[in-house]
Amino acid sequence: MLACKDADTSTSAAIAANSASAKIRFDLVKIGADGLVGPADGKRSLMYEFCIPAEDRYLKEVQAIDPSLQYSRSRGRIGCTQAQYLVIGDTHNPQWRERLMAITRLEYVKQINEFFGE
Repeated sequence: MLACKDADTSTSAAIAANSASAKIRFDLVKIGADGLVGPADGKRSLMYEFCIPAEDRYLKEVQAIDPSLQYSRSRGRIGCTQAQYLVIGDTHNPQWRERLMAITRLEYVKQINEFFGE
């Protein structure tokens, strides 16, 4: 009986991880361990954007995960509402993957898109 419970727990964890990863709307495979994308002679970090409720507690929570995140009241390409902050991050950090995955686990983050600055 215990073995069944362990299997159910690991299955639940796998489903949760997959649903969190589904929030990311760009290909993580193209990002190297160093957080950079592109050819050897033109490596760059990948920037991404997401929306959070425009309240200090949510902003503090995402900034605790990644202090380098920037935010604004802009809609961004992702289409944040007036009641949301646009948050922009990038992969130029040794812990980029862990930070990004932590953000995906936040219930109020619905999707994360690649950011194209204009």
